[in-house]
Amino acid sequence: MNDTQPRSRLRRWPRIGLLATALATALFLSTTPATADNPAATPPTQPVSGPGGSAYAHTGMNVTSGGSGASAWYVFSPAGPTITSAPISIILHGYGDFSGYAQMAELIKHTVRQGNIVIYPRWQTSPVTPLPIMEHAVGTAVNGIKGALAWMAADTSRPQPQLDKATYFGHSYGGVITMNVTNRHVSLGLPHPAAIMLDEPDGGPLNDDGFDAIMTGVPATTKVACTISDGYTQSDPTHGCYALWSRLGHIADADKDFIRVHTDAYGTPDLTAVHGMSTGASLDAIDYYGIWRNWDALRSCALTGADCDYLNDTPQQRYMGVWSDGTPVTPLTISNAPIV
Repeated sequence: MNDTQPRSRLRRWPRIGLLATALATALFLSTTPATADNPAATPPTQPVSGPGGSAYAHTGMNVTSGGSGASAWYVFSPAGPTITSAPISIILHGYGDFSGYAQMAELIKHTVRQGNIVIYPRWQTSPVTPLPIMEHAVGTAVNGIKGALAWMAADTSRPQPQLDKATYFGHSYGGVITMNVTNRHVSLGLPHPAAIMLDEPDGGPLNDDGFDAIMTGVPATTKVACTISDGYTQSDPTHGCYALWSRLGHIADADKDFIRVHTDAYGTPDLTAVHGMSTGASLDAIDYYGIWRNWDALRSCALTGADCDYLNDTPQQRYMGVWSDGTPVTPLTISNAPIV
């Protein structure tokens, strides 16, 4: 089936030779941010290899939809070549995505082409369906996840999810749903979360912070990353990643990253970090390095023990690529505690 849909964006939108290579290498190691603008400089493209890279195992994806209303779902599986089974990633969209899978299409495609099955619960069909109350959204999301799992289990000729290799991603309102669902995964009969990544979780105005009061249902072995941006930083401890972090004390510091992605207007076009970093069609280094690389490394480290050197505030993780003149993009700020 066709895997392309129109997508919307939630954020705004040389030197050559040995000298440039040496300069880029030195600046990468020092992670020194740009100090002067060069409008002629263009941003980095997607890396070829490693987490966030374009060395895909598959050329495309198959798309299946099912269920109805706010309990509907999509299942995406690798194509070119197809697979019989694969690790499962459950990706939840943010508030205001009422149909299709446009909001998270590029993240889904990237994840699938690396060799994963993705479940995308269609937990919302209008501003009031379900009502913007967290328990209603959790209920429809769970219905969608279970419906997709049941569809795969009903026919073993379909690609089968490796339920012992499950990871979760949530954006905004979907990030809060993701944490509550994984916190209750045992009672809900959902896959054990090996890793969870969140892009600016936000429970909205009707839910306080939206998170379950106690988060010890998230296994202590789960790897967690929570990402904030310059343009939507919630430093108030009653919101977002800050509110969540105080409830994850049972998870070791080495297994959780608090990540801030910075805007960098050094070249043209700007790299603008605002709410919605994991969404949209105008892909750039914010996606490749700020979101996809961390998501890939988190899954890989949790499931296979590979790429762990891209976690826990290493130079590899902070690195955001270089502008075309060799100047490094402003690196990520990473901590195992809330970033002030």
